[in-house]
Amino acid sequence: MKKLDVEEARRAARKNSRDIRLVGEMPSYDVVVLENRLTGERRRVPNKVRLFANNDLAVAFEMVNPGPGFEEEDQTEEE
Repeated sequence: MKKLDVEEARRAARKNSRDIRLVGEMPSYDVVVLENRLTGERRRVPNKVRLFANNDLAVAFEMVNPGPGFEEEDQTEEE
């Protein structure tokens, strides 16, 4: 996660003019999944980031670095 600068994220949200929607929640991880409807890009956003953004989904989307995607989680636990 990048440094939480709400004003910078607000500027980026205005500049990028994305169409963001809430896809779902992952309560066990305390995150929500947001999607840019125009590109299909999804980001996992911690609920605390959404609170910092005052529940503005576009700003919260900008506050989180793009992740590696939604491929399978690394399954390299030692047995």
